[in-house]
Amino acid sequence: MSIILKDKCYGLIIGCALGDCMGSIADFKHQESSQDKVVSPEESEGYWNEATTLLLCQCEALKTGESVLKYIFESIANGWGTSNGEITNLSKSTIVRARTFGTSRTIQKPCTHNTDCLLLIGALAMHYYRSYEVGHVEAFMNPLASGCRLCMDACKFYYALLDLTLHGGTKKQILNPASYGNLILSPQVLSVLDTNEQDPVPHTSWASQASSDHVINALKMVIQVFSTTWNYEEGVVAIINRSEAPVRTGAILGQLCGAYYGLTDIKEDWIGLLQRKDLLRAVNLPK
Repeated sequence: MSIILKDKCYGLIIGCALGDCMGSIADFKHQESSQDKVVSPEESEGYWNEATTLLLCQCEALKTGESVLKYIFESIANGWGTSNGEITNLSKSTIVRARTFGTSRTIQKPCTHNTDCLLLIGALAMHYYRSYEVGHVEAFMNPLASGCRLCMDACKFYYALLDLTLHGGTKKQILNPASYGNLILSPQVLSVLDTNEQDPVPHTSWASQASSDHVINALKMVIQVFSTTWNYEEGVVAIINRSEAPVRTGAILGQLCGAYYGLTDIKEDWIGLLQRKDLLRAVNLPK
């Protein structure tokens, strides 16, 4: 593995964890109706949570060839994969899928298009770095997409975006709709690249998670912030202070900015705060 690729991959992993940490602080402040801005992960004491757990579960599944649902189930059961040993904020559909893994039970409720499925994609982009077509299919068949075409297309798009980022694409290339011309995507997914929208997710209520925890709105916000910020810190601070679901959008943007700018762009004192770095470093990187 080249030094540049290694820097991008570890940037993706650490970037996700820090976005998760800072998003958790922002989420707490939002619930308390605090107007204070979050500018560093210090208040979190480095504790990352479910958003990063999903990335790690997918990494473990790819390493062993087993289903990611198995690892999510184990995480729910014993807290593996979180820095504080607790699993509390996974979506209901993700929890049901994990708990019914290996049984004939299926989810009957309509898909809520939540962002859990997107958080697995960073692992796929790294693992299939040299096998784009295989990774593309795996992203489309993401078990957390619930068989929903909108979520499957969103995963397929985000995979292509991260793949281009890891392969050294410029920001202009990454944000250019022509870069994804080989993909057949729904109009809603294609709309996320319209960066002319100044505020794709207007603030309605900090208590409502529905708007920016929707896969399309989350991707729109991530693309908008990525296109208007110029380093990891600026991007993550911007998104967690404007999003109604800062843990998820912070982790998703953290993956993208971490992969684009690399680990070397992330402050060393921020990285030093992270708990359970052993789990983060154990990720199987592409050869």
